[in-house]
Amino acid sequence: MSSNDEHSAHFSACDLKNEDCGCSDASCFEHGNLSAPISYLFDISKSIDEYQQTAEKTHFRCFRVGGVTIRVESDLIIREDTFHPKFEKFKISGKNNIDITIHHHFHMPDFNGADFGELKYCKPPWAIYKKGESWIYKAISPGQQPDDLPSDQITFFNLNYSHVRIFNGFTMKDTFQKGNIPSLALFPTDQILLAPFLVQKDAFIIHAGGVDYSGNGLLFVGHSGAGKSTSVSMMKDKSTILCDDRIIIRKWPEDIKIHGTWNHGDISDISPESAPLRAVFFLEQSDRNNLRRIKSKFEIVKRMAACSVRGHETGEWWKALLSLIEDVADNVPCYQMDFDKSGCVLNRIESLFQSGQEGYAG
Repeated sequence: MSSNDEHSAHFSACDLKNEDCGCSDASCFEHGNLSAPISYLFDISKSIDEYQQTAEKTHFRCFRVGGVTIRVESDLIIREDTFHPKFEKFKISGKNNIDITIHHHFHMPDFNGADFGELKYCKPPWAIYKKGESWIYKAISPGQQPDDLPSDQITFFNLNYSHVRIFNGFTMKDTFQKGNIPSLALFPTDQILLAPFLVQKDAFIIHAGGVDYSGNGLLFVGHSGAGKSTSVSMMKDKSTILCDDRIIIRKWPEDIKIHGTWNHGDISDISPESAPLRAVFFLEQSDRNNLRRIKSKFEIVKRMAACSVRGHETGEWWKALLSLIEDVADNVPCYQMDFDKSGCVLNRIESLFQSGQEGYAG
């Protein structure tokens, strides 16, 4: 058998053949033979492999929402109860095709005298700076000046918000260790991170409830108190609820879809699934039940923009957002939905699909 054949046979039988452990090079140097086993290198590689597998279970988690995969890494152990149970439906296995990486550190470096760059925004809870290829978010309290230290959380983003490094102080460390955290980033909401990232993926978050009604994505749009949860509740028996308070709208090559999120309101039913968007309803509480088709593109864009979830606003972000909203206005029927709590408006919604959505008003 040639040395190459010996090497191939030996390599194929190795449990760690996919690891770059340098066995062949070491074999050649120590024995003058590519196929000679080097037991100590095998033991080291095996230990590294076991460590990495353990770390994947204890220090990393992956989640997927709106077609975006988020990997959370932590210096501290991530327990099963570290994050709120609402994330469980969005948790995935694997570590490939990561869109956003969040790394939590639980020590605060000495930032005294640090140059954070140009101050772009300052209103509690954030002072936002831009420096070079980074955004820097510094947590501040009411009455605190942007340059005041200490801060219990300082976050560094790259320009497209795909790489996030978060330095957490003692208070945030205590919060993390207590568990049941409602945000992957330990922010007041993960929308602070997702809103600026999603527009780069032809997507945005909106104040809306969403359901999958027999393969039709229905969106109920409105701010707090408009009746999103009420509307979703009316559809519950005949639909799959995606979320009753925040929905991601994303333009895919084949269609515009709505995706469920973990940011629910009164109804805890949530789903990571999606549905092709077939109708948008702007909510108006009333003493009657009526659907009015909105024909004005300007009115649709205005209403939808007013209910979009905003992170740090820039000119580029607004341009991308408005372009996406215009796509929705051009391709999806939109209605003003006047409704009371009787549930009678459900019959009118069902009639839309029976009549082919040519417009319906009672």
